[in-house]
Parts: sequence; structure tokens; C-alpha cells
Amino acid sequence: MRKGLALWSAMLFLAATAAAQDAPGSSFSLLAPASAPAARSSRPGPFERYSWQLGFGYSFVRFNQAFTGNSVSLNGINTSIARYFNDWMAIEGEAAPTFGSTGGVGSKFLFYGAGVRIADRSGGRIEPWAHAILGGARFFPRAASGTDSVAYEVGGGADWRATQQFSFRVQGDWVGTRLFNTTQNNLKIAGGFVFNF
Repeated sequence: MRKGLALWSAMLFLAATAAAQDAPGSSFSLLAPASAPAARSSRPGPFERYSWQLGFGYSFVRFNQAFTGNSVSLNGINTSIARYFNDWMAIEGEAAPTFGSTGGVGSKFLFYGAGVRIADRSGGRIEPWAHAILGGARFFPRAASGTDSVAYEVGGGADWRATQQFSFRVQGDWVGTRLFNTTQNNLKIAGGFVFNF
């Protein structure tokens, strides 16, 4: 968990310094908003680089129940929104509710958080990226204590641009949680689509 927090902190620091460098003629402060960049990049390439991305799709989580010694397969949705401040760095928010069954009882796992995304946005059809997100996790049913936790997600993926504003996405992540007073290392695989605007 400490390694995940350290990685997230380092990426957030790099993101803040990059935003400061890319805002021409403005002094940088973490408390003051940077000057707004243009809606899209003017660099050459077949695809425009829009500032915002909204993603939605299917999510599969293999939840490691260290407290019972079993793993549970959960299926649900993955939602994300990202705001790029330059051609390679964005601030991202994500929520991924998933559903399954534990011992015949319906169970739910929710991950939510915010962090930094680094991408290769050279204007080509394929856009690979990596991200680190810090947030929280919640497990249902809430029959015992410890069903809420600080959580992190580290991973990456690629977007395939079908049109200027529509992309398909695949991603894989490692989700770390500490529920029921034990540490879980969970695998998440997601796929869906992205709207660029």
C-alpha cells in the first residue's frame, strides 16, 4: 500500500510541475487554476488531441478474499473522465462498481478515485497510456467491520481511435485494497469506448 501511495504522490507531483511548465506566462500554484489550454492541440497528425475524454465500458475484477482464502469474479462497469493539460499528461477520475456472488450471497465491490494519466498522444490511431489512481473501496454486504478502505489502482491500456471523437479502449489494472483488516491485491480488466471532446 505504501508503494502505491508513493507512486501516486510522485505522479501527482510530476503532473503539477508539467502543468506549470505548459501554461505560458502564468505563475503556478497548486491552489490557483492554470490558464485554460486550447480545446485541442495544433500539432500535426491524423487525429486531433482533445482536452477531455469520457470513458464507459465493461469491467471484470478478480477480487482476492484473503480473509477467506477464496477469490471472487465480479462483473460490472468502468467509468472514467480525464482532462489533459498538455499532449501527454491528464488528471483522471474513475469509478468502477462490480457485482458477483460470495458463498451464494450477492456481493458488490466499488472502487473510486482520482489520479494522473500519462499518454502517448502523437496523433496516431493508437494511444497507449498508464495511470495511477488513489481513492477508496467499499465491499458489500456490510455484515462485518472493515468493509471500507483506502485503495489504489495502477495500470494502463490503449485507446484505438475509430473517428476523431470516438475511440475503443482496453485496459488492465492492479487494484490494492485493505478490507476486513487484511490486504487484497486484485486484478481488473476493462474494455469499452471513449468520447473525446
